[in-house]
Amino acid sequence: MACAILAVWAAALVYARNQVPPGLNNDAAQEALRGIYLVEGRHWEVITFSVGNSAETLYLYLLGVLIHVMGPTTLAVQLACWPFALATIWMVWKLTDRITESVPAWVPLLTAAASLWLFHYARSGLRAITAPFFLAAFTLLLDRVERRPRDRWAGLLCGAVLGLSLYAYTSARVLPIAFLAYATWRLLRARGERKPLLARYGAIVAGAAAISIPNLLFFFQRPGEFLGRGSYVVAGSGIDRAIHVIWTALLPWYYPSVYRNLGGLTYQSDGVSAALTAGGRNPVHLLLAAAMLLGLWRARRLLDRPVAAFLLAAWIAATLLLGIAGPSLTRMLIILPVYLVLAALGFGYAMEALPRLRPLVPLMIVALAVMEGYSYFSSGAEQAEYYGAAATPMGQMAEEMAARGHRVLCIVSKDANVVNLLTHGQAERVRVVEFYGQPLDPSRLPMRELRPEVVLVEDAPAFRPFTSRLPEQTRTCREERFSCYSVREM
Repeated sequence: MACAILAVWAAALVYARNQVPPGLNNDAAQEALRGIYLVEGRHWEVITFSVGNSAETLYLYLLGVLIHVMGPTTLAVQLACWPFALATIWMVWKLTDRITESVPAWVPLLTAAASLWLFHYARSGLRAITAPFFLAAFTLLLDRVERRPRDRWAGLLCGAVLGLSLYAYTSARVLPIAFLAYATWRLLRARGERKPLLARYGAIVAGAAAISIPNLLFFFQRPGEFLGRGSYVVAGSGIDRAIHVIWTALLPWYYPSVYRNLGGLTYQSDGVSAALTAGGRNPVHLLLAAAMLLGLWRARRLLDRPVAAFLLAAWIAATLLLGIAGPSLTRMLIILPVYLVLAALGFGYAMEALPRLRPLVPLMIVALAVMEGYSYFSSGAEQAEYYGAAATPMGQMAEEMAARGHRVLCIVSKDANVVNLLTHGQAERVRVVEFYGQPLDPSRLPMRELRPEVVLVEDAPAFRPFTSRLPEQTRTCREERFSCYSVREM
């Protein structure tokens, strides 16, 4: 059953991967460029400041290696995400099973596979996909530590995964805080058994500290950059942040329209998050949200189970610490496994309370997955604004032309990182100029430096005054979102 569900999900990832979303997201391309910088330049950094804002590097190294092997293609960027997403689905099953054995395996597997939120991020290429993976992995290992109190190696391994998560994505910083809250709660309840608990948790801390040595060295050298990583997304007043926390707590059940965009004065998000909710789509479907409520009702009696207790601690920590910047789906992706486990518990509880529902539950979840999939694969036009709908095919064409020996100039209104990534192998013959939110300025074009033979221009309204002055015979092709011009005939 598990293999079949994962195989179907993997096939869905491959299906129409270059059409929906309609191209690479600019942030994902930027991360790929960072990966190229790290791997090709043999730079060893725990946080890199290359190409835009700072970023943790674990995922970037993996991405850089894939691009080194496969070339700078859309497949390489997407492929880096897929193992993390597939592993998360499998671990949602295992997490549910550690809480209660009364829920059949197919329930959490189908529930996780039906999550459009997880599917969308698995196709987008952002390093945020590592966050739910590390949450689930650490929780499973923590449960193993609690079940095997004399296994010190289990504690060290659990701590190592915790330390490793901090090199992956900023949201993972909630995991040590959640673990501290969980350990404190367990110690307060244990009373006479605190010494063995301290030994277990000490092994976890030791494993995390050993893996975190490079991070600690970076912290002592540049504490401001380490502590301030990602703080640029926190905006607005104290009241604004309190409101953000409230809506973050309610995220599975209601997602306000104010958060369905790139942000404003009090909220900053990103294109991948905004694209998922474009057209009024919700990150958590109503059926899963309803199942979550039942799961919460059931989980109240299961907090003596380590998995349930830690997932609750992680949910609260993420809501309070990440929620102050608003419910961005990219930042909050880390607690998606919590939602999915609760939904699986809810479905299981419904089947126990009403046995007649048992044959209907799998049909409902599969129907949900089919409907969500149909809606998603029909939403390419809605997502085009947030992905390189013009830049991706332009970059691919520029790479092909440059490989044949032509010098190519690409002019775009946004998403320059996408073109730079796709033409990285032909960087000597390709130049990319971006005019973001402004008309095309011919004086900024590197005509003398590059001496281009072909110019590719995005069909943006701000560029039409420039392209309308070009001789008609210079146009050699017209694609859906950009045009080609021959410089020799200009």
